[in-house]
Amino acid sequence: MGFGAASPAEARAKLEKLKLEATAAAAAPPTPSKPEDEDAVARLAQKILRSSSIEEARQHAREATNTTNDPRLAPLFQSPSKGRDKATPGWPESVEMYLGPTNSGKTHRSLDFLAKIGSGCYAGPLRALAWEVRHSVEARAKKVWGEHPPTVGLWTGEESRDPDAPVLCCTAEVAPSHGNVLVLDEAHWCADPQRGHAWTRLLLAARSGRYRHVRICGPVQSEPLLRRVFEKHEHAVTVHRTQRRSRLHFERDPIADFPAFLQQAKSERRFVAVVAFSRAAVLSLAGIARKAGARASVIFGKLPPEARRKQLDDALAGRLDVLVCTDVIGHGINLPLDDVVFAETKKFDGTQRRDLYVWEAAQVAGRAGRDELPGRCWYLPRYGANVKLLTKAVKAANGDPGDGFDLDLSKAVLAPDLSALTQLTGSVPSILLLPKCVTQWRDELQRSLNDSDDPLDWVKSGDIDELQRRLDILRNSSLVPDDVRKALSASDLWHLARLPVREQHFEAVARAACLGEQVVFGSLDSLVDEQLEDEVQRLGDVLMASRRFPAILVGDDAVDEDDACLAAVACHEALYLYGSRLIGHGVGRQIDDAHLCKVCGQPKGPNSKIKDRQCRRCFAIQDREAAQAARQLARQYARVQARSQPPQLGHALS
Repeated sequence: MGFGAASPAEARAKLEKLKLEATAAAAAPPTPSKPEDEDAVARLAQKILRSSSIEEARQHAREATNTTNDPRLAPLFQSPSKGRDKATPGWPESVEMYLGPTNSGKTHRSLDFLAKIGSGCYAGPLRALAWEVRHSVEARAKKVWGEHPPTVGLWTGEESRDPDAPVLCCTAEVAPSHGNVLVLDEAHWCADPQRGHAWTRLLLAARSGRYRHVRICGPVQSEPLLRRVFEKHEHAVTVHRTQRRSRLHFERDPIADFPAFLQQAKSERRFVAVVAFSRAAVLSLAGIARKAGARASVIFGKLPPEARRKQLDDALAGRLDVLVCTDVIGHGINLPLDDVVFAETKKFDGTQRRDLYVWEAAQVAGRAGRDELPGRCWYLPRYGANVKLLTKAVKAANGDPGDGFDLDLSKAVLAPDLSALTQLTGSVPSILLLPKCVTQWRDELQRSLNDSDDPLDWVKSGDIDELQRRLDILRNSSLVPDDVRKALSASDLWHLARLPVREQHFEAVARAACLGEQVVFGSLDSLVDEQLEDEVQRLGDVLMASRRFPAILVGDDAVDEDDACLAAVACHEALYLYGSRLIGHGVGRQIDDAHLCKVCGQPKGPNSKIKDRQCRRCFAIQDREAAQAARQLARQYARVQARSQPPQLGHALS
């Protein structure tokens, strides 16, 4: 059962869904149309109801597309995600770019177009953003299509909801490579060394005509690069410069009394986001906010999607006064924020702890301000926020001229796929040769880009170090025996290396997928806090891998039994959802306990640092005990050394 492939049970379910849609279409009140259109509605519904297979039902729908334009049948005419309507290769019918700062309506206008057409794909950087956009497009489609709008699906690395829907909201990595409409959000991500290849892949699909209509959203600074992408047909490209709808102000005076600031914000009904970059800092700041009487919650890295959405839903519904979070809000998530407060401006990027780039800070700060209402950006001096960085970030967020935008958008990032490596070597390479082939691809790309006439002179190679590390792991016979590896296809192994699972889980997932071993999970009820979060993350990574390697859920013996696979997926998805809710329910307790010492359970005190896990008293006791233990070990070592010394000559003669 391959990635995205339908089992017989899934196919039967899809066929039943088509029949229900056909019944609804036949029973729906007529819209103003020609009489022959009404007859086509009835004929199509009867044909689909008599269909014996999903392929036959789809064929009847395709045959009817030339005879009726009744909007009630729109959901039936759309192709599933694997077989979406393809545009004619060559050039898209329309390309429009909406370029401007945050809060300028870029994405709003693009989503209106997607809802109006009723078929296509939205691609963005975050699962939470894809979820938010899905609800937004559903609401817009209802206004356009009335009682029978096209369905809107969700497809991300960790979850899928109705992935065969005519409109699909995705993270960029899993977005289809062809369709009717493409809305590519946060286009500047194409320059990101790790993830940029996903945006570049969609830009290549857009310019080759695999999407009929293309809408691209991004900052003004991305315009030169995007024009190079479409330079051969620049006359067909329309660029809209959008302006920020409200002014963002930077308050240079620091917040001296944080609890008093939050109390005033609550009395004035201002919604505040506080930005920090460590779990301890996020929880502690939320604890301070709650002690000040504010309704506060948190979003940090290990929160699963279900728990994150709960916090975002509370924020959108007005059930929160303060949201303490990381820079997740800077990637397009729309919250009704009045103020953004930076507690920290340094973050760990996977390799080192560094200052935010100006463009990163601008994306976060720019979330303050709703529609025409101005926003304000603040900082807390106690935690080391960089004032010069924030000054530049606010200017960039307002769209003011200057050189503060420090993201290199000279070229988009490209990464190899298996077809490119096959074309390079003349045959499908084995896993033993794949790391070398990836290096060869990068060198060949660099040589070709040195030619000024190369049509892809706007791309560069991305960071392939992580990919090569994974390929080296897969060709290691101590992890995957040679006979097992030879039985797997190069496509399977390549897909496994490209899975967006966390590095700490990759080896275990890879071994289970290759050997057909079932990954077993214990009870989640006995786990709390970080242990629970780690286990739910592991469960999410295994579920992601199971889409192509179902044996990791059921074992190799039952992998050919479709009903067993579907049951195992449903069971583990339910367990994942249960774990996510346990984490969500435990967030409040963690916030309340953040100011308590992890050793004695008493308050840590007003002078403790935000990342301290224990109070000064317990720290002093622990330090004293450690010193005593060290002195005792030193004395024992001295005695052992004295016994092992050989006797001196004078003592021996006596």
